Amino acid sequence: MEERQKKRHYFRRFFSHRRDPSPSPAQPSGLTTAAVPNASQTPSAPLSLDPLPTLPDPSLKGSASGVVVAVDGGSCANPHNTNEALKVAVEDHIKGLTPAEQAAFRNGPSEDDLLARAAELDNDHKKTSSLRPHTQKIAKVLQLCNQFMPSVTIGIQANLDISSIVVGGVRLVLDIGLRFATFFDRLTDMICRLSDYLKALAIYGSVGDDRITVAAAATYGELLRFCQRVNSIFVSDAGGRKSTVSIFFKQLWEPFETTFGEMDATKHHFSVVDVTANAVQLDWLKTRGKLEDRDEFLGWLAGAGVDFDKRHVDVFSKKHPGTADWLLYSKKFKSWIDSPESSLLWCYGKGKCFFFSNVIEHFLGKHLFDTTVGVSYVYYHHADGLLQDLSLVIVGLLLPICRKLGEIPGWLNKHRKDGFSPAAVCRTDLFCTVAQNFKQIILIVDALDECPRNERCKFIGFLDAVLKIPKAKIFVMSRHEDDIANSFDEFNNGIVTKIGIRTHDVFEDVRTYVTENVMSLRKGSYGKKLYLSDDSLEDVIIHSLTQKAEGMFLWVYFQLEHLCRVSAARQDRRIRDELDRLPPSLKETYIRMLNNIWSQLEHEKHIALNALMWVLHAKRPLSKEELQYGVTMSSDPDSDPKCLDLVNIDFLFGSCKNLLVYDGRVVQMVHYSAKEFMMSFDSRSMGLELSAIQEVHASNEKLGFYCLSSLGHISVYEKHLPVRVFHGYAAKYFDAHLEDSQFSGILSGRCMDCIDGFFASPDNIAYILHIRQLQPLWNETRKSFSWSVHLRDPRVLLYSTKLLTVGQVGAKYAPGEPPGNALHLAAARGDEDTALYLIRYFLDTNILDEWGICALYYACELGHTNIVSLLIKFNAEVNVACGFYGSPLQAASARGHEDIVQILLHQGAQNDLQIREGYYWTAFGSAINHKNQKIARLLIDSGMDINAPCGEHGTALQVALAHQDFLLADLLLDRGADVNANPAAYGTALAIASFHLNMKIMLRLLDRGADIDAVGGQLGSALQAAAGNSSYQGRETVKLLLERGADVNAGSETTGTALMAAASTGHIEIVELLLEKGSDIEAQGDNVGSPLQVAAREGRKDIVEMLLDRGADINAMTPVIGAALHAASANGHENVVELLIDRKADVNLACGCRTPLALAYINGHRLIMACLSAAGAGDVRYLLEEEAIRIRDRRFEVSFPEYFS
Repeated sequence: MEERQKKRHYFRRFFSHRRDPSPSPAQPSGLTTAAVPNASQTPSAPLSLDPLPTLPDPSLKGSASGVVVAVDGGSCANPHNTNEALKVAVEDHIKGLTPAEQAAFRNGPSEDDLLARAAELDNDHKKTSSLRPHTQKIAKVLQLCNQFMPSVTIGIQANLDISSIVVGGVRLVLDIGLRFATFFDRLTDMICRLSDYLKALAIYGSVGDDRITVAAAATYGELLRFCQRVNSIFVSDAGGRKSTVSIFFKQLWEPFETTFGEMDATKHHFSVVDVTANAVQLDWLKTRGKLEDRDEFLGWLAGAGVDFDKRHVDVFSKKHPGTADWLLYSKKFKSWIDSPESSLLWCYGKGKCFFFSNVIEHFLGKHLFDTTVGVSYVYYHHADGLLQDLSLVIVGLLLPICRKLGEIPGWLNKHRKDGFSPAAVCRTDLFCTVAQNFKQIILIVDALDECPRNERCKFIGFLDAVLKIPKAKIFVMSRHEDDIANSFDEFNNGIVTKIGIRTHDVFEDVRTYVTENVMSLRKGSYGKKLYLSDDSLEDVIIHSLTQKAEGMFLWVYFQLEHLCRVSAARQDRRIRDELDRLPPSLKETYIRMLNNIWSQLEHEKHIALNALMWVLHAKRPLSKEELQYGVTMSSDPDSDPKCLDLVNIDFLFGSCKNLLVYDGRVVQMVHYSAKEFMMSFDSRSMGLELSAIQEVHASNEKLGFYCLSSLGHISVYEKHLPVRVFHGYAAKYFDAHLEDSQFSGILSGRCMDCIDGFFASPDNIAYILHIRQLQPLWNETRKSFSWSVHLRDPRVLLYSTKLLTVGQVGAKYAPGEPPGNALHLAAARGDEDTALYLIRYFLDTNILDEWGICALYYACELGHTNIVSLLIKFNAEVNVACGFYGSPLQAASARGHEDIVQILLHQGAQNDLQIREGYYWTAFGSAINHKNQKIARLLIDSGMDINAPCGEHGTALQVALAHQDFLLADLLLDRGADVNANPAAYGTALAIASFHLNMKIMLRLLDRGADIDAVGGQLGSALQAAAGNSSYQGRETVKLLLERGADVNAGSETTGTALMAAASTGHIEIVELLLEKGSDIEAQGDNVGSPLQVAAREGRKDIVEMLLDRGADINAMTPVIGAALHAASANGHENVVELLIDRKADVNLACGCRTPLALAYINGHRLIMACLSAAGAGDVRYLLEEEAIRIRDRRFEVSFPEYFS
């Protein structure tokens, strides 16, 4: 043994050369983490190769925070995991002890003394002792005592050594037992039995639930009183021993038997704890399920992409403290919010955004913890295209109020589970229904005037409907627009109150805003600085801006920006001059900005005008990089895009004189009013020539030309390179720009020359089509238009873009016979006029393109309902096996186009085509795999064969269960789905339900005759699938299956048995349950191994120990895995390796040509190599002879020549 330890530490020093070699500090008395026997004794547990943990400073024992005891690797008691039950019991127990008892417990024997005396007793009685050695019993109880005490944070600061009283009570009982050796076996057996209670109580007592704490505290109190009673039996009041033979029976044996018998009372308390804990756990499981459903639902809503929260944070962060509060205290505001009727308050005028954010913060703060009041808000913004869809706005409004719901109503959550998108279901009636869960609903709407007029009327109708809800309150801010005012006057529901924000209302707010900004800018703020030599000029600036602002914060912002630039000359008189000629309104401010642009150098002016043209006329908001690229190209359209010298982005923004801002995502005009001004301002009257950017048709022609120019020099052979940041926009929108330019008359010569150049270059045609297909239309691996890259016909470019509608281009290139796939291109683009023209005069609707795909397929995949109806009207065949998804019906089902699915089903489209061409076998399979549950139900209702294979994963029932769509699974069962269908890739329906722990579906399947022992697929049998889940519900599911007669040893060579699955996931209770039911502990699977090998491979030390205790063969071998020691060594589980070595595993057992040491070496587990070598593992010289192994660390050979000699 000593030689083995010596060699082990020799290896350990080498392999742990980076660790601190210094010994651990001396361990304080009374803080022992475990009882460690002498070297001559048999250790109760294998020694660890890791250094001993550093214990806490002993001085902590007397700290004000209470007693801190180091356990389990030197960690201190965590205050967040306090055992409240034990704390309560200890405090109550201490109060009942006499001073003499406290002194006796406090001055009890040390652990070392107890262990030494126990060892002596072992030597005296080793021949007669019927149970385990006394030393091991003492060690176990002392370790247990030290384990449960650190979880107590003692609240009685007057007794800083309370832990010594409690722990001392246990030690004194053991000391008594040692003195009365006759009763020691009985006594320690009793305490060992109590240890099982204490382990469970340590968990229960730390849960934090008041119900469990009360029950666990009663049990702890009973245990502590037991220690006190035993002491009173064996020790007299004076501290002497009660050893008189005459009173032995009466005063020792009978009281001891009585006290020992009182364990029944402790059992009763513990059973109360157990029942309470089970009830709490069931309650917790229910609550957890509801919370998980709630989180998933909120995530589903948030996934729609409408984020009002971020906008609110951005706006409110710019509001200065103390501003905008007057509105909250105004009579009209108070009257509006206090009135019992549903009502709307419309606030129009100046400084709206800051007032709005303040109102939101007011209501959010007021009702933060009030679950009876729902508060929601919307920030309209002219540049946000998402907000043009009322359903998405309702999604954004629904999210905050649903966050306040403790539980999402089942009918509401069903929409998510059925696979609908939020926008598809969030309608006015749904919002109103959800809102009625609250006693009051408060909606706050900002910038209603920035909602497009055609959508504005819909939203106002939504507000009118919300006012039908009792006590509903709606706050709206906007500019005073006639249509908004008229609509509010015509409301059918509620009371409408109006507040016009006037200049004097916000005067003090403006003063505060100006004052704080001037002071900040004088110090320097985000690269801007206001230079003033005369401090008195600061007051002049504040007074002047406050008086002239007319309540417009944006106006103040622009003037301060301008003054900062003027002050850069460090001449105060220039600032005074500017203050004398401040523009009176935003319009004059914008004119000044344009004059500043016009006064720049020609190059700077050119950059600014190009930037404004791009931002004003782009088909979507541009990123900063796209704008930078586009402006550079438009400044020099003849330059080679491959080697552009991009304009500096800071220079670009500076040249625009604050008219453009970057919000972190896209570039846009500084304000909605700035865009309106730029598009309506009569620039010629001011001597400014802005028609180049104000004229929509001319600007679009230029932008279309610049887009083509950026693409004209790119070869198709460069398609493997990352798509340049601007090329995606240029390729997708060049035709839209040209389409919007055609009303200006004839296209310019250079534009037509550029188009002619493209039509003459097959490579350019292919490249444009390639870039267009990279836009987020398809996410699948194979795209519908992958062939367009190879087909360089100019007619393909014409028919697949909007160029066909551009007069000059269509007239020049459309005459003649269209390409064979012209109808397919028009169908994919959704061009109904072109498709109708082609059908009437040229093409058969059922003609296939060169990839064997029909036009109907493209229309179905891309959701062009009008084209689908048109093609079917002209006899298009609906049952054609083609395309990525397999058929038109499968494409529409996968893409979620419900209306098209209904059209196709009405025309006799089949769910399962005999000729399978696509990725999915059936339309149902494509729908459920893409989580389009409503379409899946449509298909079921259409009479589809629900037992037909839906692909490699099995039937509809198996696929639905695999996707955890249990409502759909219920429907399929009601329709007669085969519960014993081929297992396929996943497994049987019962196995899949078992894996997901859905006991309700399991019972339904079993009641309908599901084969409980059927094996197949990845999951194996139902019992294996359940045993592989390590949660609490997994154990209950296993019990259910066993109660229903599941074969505990069912399995296969590939999947193994349920015991192997449980051993792999580490659920020791399931392992124990399976063993009790007769699971074969030595069963083996070729690819899995035995249960012991599986547990060793996964590092489940507790399960390895249990299996060995139950008689598992430690050296059992399988051809692939080897023995348990092979599995643990290869996977680096040091603790399992040590356990197996201590249990006498054969360290030289070879699997093929690999020993455990070889596997540890190959996988780089050096500490395990040390353990194995110290345990007598054989010579490793043969490792050098294997071709697959290369010696990388020569230090091993140099340091240990005895293994390489």
